Amino acid sequence: MEPDKFRKAIDECPLLVRMNDGREVVIEKPDFVIVGDYTAGVLVREKGKLLNMVISLLNIASIVPHYQPS
Repeated sequence: MEPDKFRKAIDECPLLVRMNDGREVVIEKPDFVIVGDYTAGVLVREKGKLLNMVISLLNIASIVPHYQPS
């Protein structure tokens, strides 16, 4: 995925990013992402903690809206 296309997509957070290897990353808000030329640094929530993850923009298979139940 092109960096500019990914930057535009994260404005619509929360998002579910599906990677080519089957991993899924939930991006809660735009402030949790830093986009570079080939990778993005993302804060993800696991077991109540925020952890950082680096994802390759080239390996993004799809991005879909992610609605969390109230």
